[in-house]
Amino acid sequence: LTGDEIKAVFIKAMNVYLASRDEIRANLDEAVQVIEDTSDLERQLDDASAEMNIVDSMMQQAITENASDVVDQDEYDRKYKYLEDRYRKAQSEYDRLDAEIQDKKERAAEIRHLMDETDHIDGEVTEFKTDMFGEFVDNITVRTKDDMTVVFKDGVEIKV
Repeated sequence: LTGDEIKAVFIKAMNVYLASRDEIRANLDEAVQVIEDTSDLERQLDDASAEMNIVDSMMQQAITENASDVVDQDEYDRKYKYLEDRYRKAQSEYDRLDAEIQDKKERAAEIRHLMDETDHIDGEVTEFKTDMFGEFVDNITVRTKDDMTVVFKDGVEIKV
């Protein structure tokens, strides 16, 4: 494939995309609502945070007891190591959930941005514009010269 052929595929796919913009927008509005609903993840994040706070308190209590009382050091070491492991697991879960929430928010914002950018395009696309290509296209899958799929950044796929 030549660069000009790829450009022509983009223009064709972009025009199909724009012709379907109202339907695509309705579907994407629903998708954004689903993506943005992070309430379950936020509850899990709160649970992980609470677990970290509980374990931290338990670790502080163990340190205080070890410093002020005669405690079997092997038992203390086992207990403290268990608490450290428990804290690390909660921290890891917290970090994973926080990253997932942020990813969802970023994805929703990116989709909204693409919908807004689509609204600024009047009529058909008649010439290739590098900035438009970069703004809208995630990738192009080329199976054969006559069988390609343009995947837009909002997840919409147009077979060309």
